[in-house]
Amino acid sequence: MHIEAVASDDRGHECRAVLTDITERRRIEETLRFRLSLLDSSADHSLEELLQEMLDVIGALTDSPIGFCHFVEPDQNTLALAAWSTRTMKEFCSAKGQGTHYPIAEAGVWVDCVRQRWPVIHNDYASLPHRKGLPAGHAPITRELVVPIIRADLIVAIVGVGNKPTGYDDSDVQIVSHLADVAWTIIERKRVEKALQESEARSRETAEALAKADINKNHFLAVLSHELRNPLAPITNSLYILDHAVPGGEQAHRALAVIGRQVGQLVRLVDDLLDVTRISHNKIPLQRQRLEINDLVRRTIDDHRLQFEKNEVRVELVSAPKPVFVNGDRNRLAQVVGNLLQNAAKFTGPGGYTRVSVSTDSEAKQAVVRIADTGVGMDPKMLARLFQPFVQADTTLDRSKGGLGLGLALVRGLVELHGGEITADSPGLGQGAEFVVRLPLALEEGAADGPVLSRTPTTGGRRRVLIIEDNVDAADSLREALEFSQHEVEVAHNGPAGIAKARKRMPDVVFCDIGLPGMDGFDVARAFRADDTLKGAYLVALSGYALPEDLQRASEAGFDQHLAKPPNLDTIEQTVARASSG
Repeated sequence: MHIEAVASDDRGHECRAVLTDITERRRIEETLRFRLSLLDSSADHSLEELLQEMLDVIGALTDSPIGFCHFVEPDQNTLALAAWSTRTMKEFCSAKGQGTHYPIAEAGVWVDCVRQRWPVIHNDYASLPHRKGLPAGHAPITRELVVPIIRADLIVAIVGVGNKPTGYDDSDVQIVSHLADVAWTIIERKRVEKALQESEARSRETAEALAKADINKNHFLAVLSHELRNPLAPITNSLYILDHAVPGGEQAHRALAVIGRQVGQLVRLVDDLLDVTRISHNKIPLQRQRLEINDLVRRTIDDHRLQFEKNEVRVELVSAPKPVFVNGDRNRLAQVVGNLLQNAAKFTGPGGYTRVSVSTDSEAKQAVVRIADTGVGMDPKMLARLFQPFVQADTTLDRSKGGLGLGLALVRGLVELHGGEITADSPGLGQGAEFVVRLPLALEEGAADGPVLSRTPTTGGRRRVLIIEDNVDAADSLREALEFSQHEVEVAHNGPAGIAKARKRMPDVVFCDIGLPGMDGFDVARAFRADDTLKGAYLVALSGYALPEDLQRASEAGFDQHLAKPPNLDTIEQTVARASSG
């Protein structure tokens, strides 16, 4: 607005007065200063700091002690508290919730600006019939002005001020709307920059994780190669000795014992690898039953006592004074305790000591098994990574302790599958270590399970057995092993040949490899079940594929039983006996 007035006296002197309203110009200047300030700040200030600066400036220009900003999600139904003004936080509001998402339906009356898509003024807040209660610590409201920020026909944010000493009017609406709109352009760019930085950070983390995984993979393959070659060397040497030694002599017996031990080691390596894979995919079925932990721990110690004696390590069991029952898988829990005992025996030197105790934590309703040794201990830095797959404390070149670094990962996975937890502690290198396993107690008291069944095989009499296996050595060695028990055994090296021999010999039991060339084991099983003369045979799948879905697929194809390779010969005999009794 521009007003001019002219006055003159009787002498002819003229006086000109010019009045110019500079309110708009000052507003423009303030806006420009604000824009420049935000631009200067945007380079080295966070998004939250820019939002707070915007609210502080708007609060100063509108004389409002309270200022706030919420982001509106694209669904137009969800809000996220983005920032309060500095003065609001210091003087008026202790409520938490920055970054909190919540539905618009739960918001106060100020959200009318979203529903109306237009600025709203509430100069008599207390009289509003639809106002809602404020959360504890929220600034008290007497009056408020809230404006929406709209982009591409969507409300992207709302900016509000409150508690101006006098009522809000259109000039305040213009100030808040204009400055908020100016600020949003810069803030939007900052949000994009922040998202890009976060994306780049995630990409770097992913790249680093992939690089680390690649290093771990290469290390694992090197360790796996080492661990596989270790037993192969004595096996090869022992085979040479058997070729040259007197049959049945002392050398031959020693060579056979070496082969047995080293094959057992290979089987354990493969089993550990499969178990870790199953656990990572949550595919280990647990055969739960009511177990008495004192008894399970005692039996497991007895199974490993020879290893302690060989290493000259004393082992002591301190049982709980009363029976301690859990609901778990006997074999898997024995595997947990056994792995921890093996570590204790392996990493405790001659003259050392291992103490195993069983107790209960009545408050947590847990059974507690502690295995503490006086062995080599661990660096505290190792404890955080101890239960990760392929992590080992022994990284020396000779790898005298052996192993793939899977044992403790396996232990943790099995314990967690039982709803329990495991922790490890060590004062440091050379100061021993303690592992603590906690398992939920069984809900009801009851008697312990009966004694463990004997592993002595039951032969069940002379049977006709057919082996369908394309690996000639595997087929012939299994045939010879079964012939020791006086079974009549036939061998075929592919599916069609196996079916043809079955029709001639009418076997009682069929051991069939799954990965046969051409006609695979599943097709063989289906062919048996579809043939009236063969469908009564007891079909056993032999396979290196032993995940739960593999067992399910074998069952659906018609197999009565599934055995993972290499099958234990005692299990083979028990399977033949089961077929006989059936």
